[in-house]
Amino acid sequence: MKHQKLQFKPGSFRLNGLFRIVFFMCCLLSAGLTQAQEKKITAEFKDTPLSNVLKQLEKLSTYKILFTYDDVQSYKVTVSLKDATITEALQKVLDGKPFVFSDVANGKYISVVYQPKKKSDTTKEIKGKVVDSKGETVIGATVRVVNATIGTATDIDGNFTLRVPEDVTTLEVGFVGMKTQLVSIKDKTEVRVVMEEDNTVLEDVVVTGIFKKAKESYTGAVSSISSEQ
Repeated sequence: MKHQKLQFKPGSFRLNGLFRIVFFMCCLLSAGLTQAQEKKITAEFKDTPLSNVLKQLEKLSTYKILFTYDDVQSYKVTVSLKDATITEALQKVLDGKPFVFSDVANGKYISVVYQPKKKSDTTKEIKGKVVDSKGETVIGATVRVVNATIGTATDIDGNFTLRVPEDVTTLEVGFVGMKTQLVSIKDKTEVRVVMEEDNTVLEDVVVTGIFKKAKESYTGAVSSISSEQ
């Protein structure tokens, strides 16, 4: 039986050793990046401007948070964070606000973008009755959506039916000589509106003089009275 001699190429041990060192360094680097990405955030904000909160989250995390100041300046945040990831922190901070943020797995940058809710295309039907303070029906009262051209008028029984967008929450009801009423229709399909008299609408009329006019040129009703009367 013949024995084969093992032959090693010069420098093979050195190459293997170098490979092991490089592999070990890569593992350490990968572990460091993973640990940095999973860095936990603990902070508390009370009525703090959203712009300041985002800047603070940027300091507490390993990410650069990009946003437009004009979009966020009118919003404030009240939230408590404890051992939260950057994703969890942003979800809590932006909860209930018209903003979305980019996927944190896309790199070192996170974009916070203003994204207002789209107006609803669906509508709902509102029915109602308009009466005065004595319970008498108000005929011809105007019923309309505030700051919109959608409207109607009450019928001979003081009733109205109006179809409005789903997101409309307030109607305006008006009538000459009565105070304009703002009526909430949130989560409602029927309403009853009680109008109140507006005593400031009509002022006293003062007669300042008399004049003569031929009755033939007057188109209205004419009554004649004597000087004794």
